Amino acid sequence: MRFNILVILIMVGGWGFGRLFKKIHVPAAIGMLFWGILLGILFRQPYFSQGVASATLDLLRQLEPFLKSLALVIILLRGGLGIQREALNRHGLTAFLMAWIPALCEMGGIALLLHYFFGWEWGVSFLASPILSAVSLAVVVPAMLQLKQSGVGKKKRRSHNGIGGLIA
Repeated sequence: MRFNILVILIMVGGWGFGRLFKKIHVPAAIGMLFWGILLGILFRQPYFSQGVASATLDLLRQLEPFLKSLALVIILLRGGLGIQREALNRHGLTAFLMAWIPALCEMGGIALLLHYFFGWEWGVSFLASPILSAVSLAVVVPAMLQLKQSGVGKKKRRSHNGIGGLIA
């Protein structure tokens, strides 16, 4: 199997599984994640990887960290470009607290789980927790953008209580 066919398989399969999961009222990102896990399992099977050139698999494995970072950058850019500067200046402290308090709680919870359920040392647990909690942005930001597109909260956009109007 050639590299370009493999990339098309990844893209079309991810899109298809995303649409399928969306039809059953599950976030599309879960379907794409499921497709990625399924392909990852298949690529490690000897009978499947024989049809794929080893150079193609090696190239794909070398590109994997770059593609993961690129996906995170795209998600963060989409979220960041939707924020209005004047609204951020007006509600800066509220926005700051709404960003950091849930993130710190999530990191603390992950660190506790890693320490008590997996037996990791505290230092390693607290170092791994921000890495794992950053993945939740891949679900939160697209959901936030979908709410923005559907017009949720437009009535109270100009209100000064809370952060109504922070998202463009």
